[in-house]
Amino acid sequence: MLSTSGFWLLGGVFLCSTGAEALFADLGHVGRDNIRISWIFVKICLILNYLGQGAFLLNHVGETLNGQNPFFLMIPGFFKVFMVILACLAAIIASQAVISGSYSLISEAIRLNIFPKIEVKYPSMSEGQIYIPFINNFLLVGCILVVLYFEKAANMEAAYGLSITVTMIMTTILLREYFIVKRKSFAYLVGLIGVFLFIESLFFFSNLLKFFHGGYIAVLISGIFIVLMFSRYRTIRIKKALREFVPINMYKDQLIELSHDVSQEKFATNLVFLTTSSNEAEVENKVFYSILHKQPKRADNYWFVHVHVTRYPFTCEYKVDEIVKNDIYRITFYLGFKVEEKISQFLKQVVEDMVKRGEITNIDNRYHLVDDEKLSGDFKFLMLEEELSAENDLGFWDRLAIQINLWFKSFTASPEKWFNIDKNLLVVEKVPLVIKQSMDQTLVRLETKPNY
Repeated sequence: MLSTSGFWLLGGVFLCSTGAEALFADLGHVGRDNIRISWIFVKICLILNYLGQGAFLLNHVGETLNGQNPFFLMIPGFFKVFMVILACLAAIIASQAVISGSYSLISEAIRLNIFPKIEVKYPSMSEGQIYIPFINNFLLVGCILVVLYFEKAANMEAAYGLSITVTMIMTTILLREYFIVKRKSFAYLVGLIGVFLFIESLFFFSNLLKFFHGGYIAVLISGIFIVLMFSRYRTIRIKKALREFVPINMYKDQLIELSHDVSQEKFATNLVFLTTSSNEAEVENKVFYSILHKQPKRADNYWFVHVHVTRYPFTCEYKVDEIVKNDIYRITFYLGFKVEEKISQFLKQVVEDMVKRGEITNIDNRYHLVDDEKLSGDFKFLMLEEELSAENDLGFWDRLAIQINLWFKSFTASPEKWFNIDKNLLVVEKVPLVIKQSMDQTLVRLETKPNY
């Protein structure tokens, strides 16, 4: 029968099983087969290491360790310097795996639109190699603060152990979803998942004792990301519910008339709007409000561009919908989730290809003299940035979620960095997130001055 003290001892024993999980942080970067082969080698080394330490302790029963690590005590004196260097290199490798794993998770969260858009850089042409400056700086500051707070590695065991147990439980829950999608048998769902959850739950509850000994730090850090992700998720849902899409054909005639109205100063040869509408016949109502009403924007060609991120890594395709020849076009880019969204360069290639095909004949660049640029004309990208309106029917929590999202947005990548658009080509126009407010009172008009 497992005693109470023995059960809580599992919290310390659990740390023996950690460390190798750093291998899985690189799973998306080096491939599944490499991880499987490496795991066999690592597992054998771990077993031999812990068996060796156990044998060393059994041969020194009754002696005191005096705070020293059994691993280094059983190493010959002349070999300790080499092992210290090897341990430092192992720590660096493990930290690199955590860093690259963090980049991957945040990158995928951005693609799923559950994390605010931040700048993602691709330092090389290799698959999966990304660099996220914000996360790198966050990890730097976070590590410095954690080291200053805990001071010793032994004091960090509580936060570390609790974090790993929660991660394992979450992984098991995701494995359950994977089995459901793959239509695995009931035995997988109940048997395998049940075994994992039972073992991990024992470790989790044994590590709960460490919450007040430093585990709350891990909960606090994860709570920050939960708030940011939930506020982003809630804000996107609110905007989707309020966003109004209208058919392009409804305003087609007005756009043609504006395009040929020489009394209006030309805004650009090619005026480009990025739209979130996946329907090829529709765009946001605010787009036409910006073009026709807020400040008439005359252009030779109006382009409505939508970016569809595919589930394949390196898709790079596009589709052209001609609404009105030499006037209105809709472009849909199908880009892989690992393709850098160089929208301005992609669109220029599309226009040049359409000019060569004879699909566009009214390109006339007024600003450039370079022959290559005459082929596509000048571009203006206009982005509509929604702001929270003062008149709204939002509840407290919805308003708070939007405010948090807008606050964090000030630290994230700007549109020109995210879509790789030159600043001189981009115009950001702020529009209110209009939410009609219900009127509880009815105003009554007076013909004479009241005696109040």
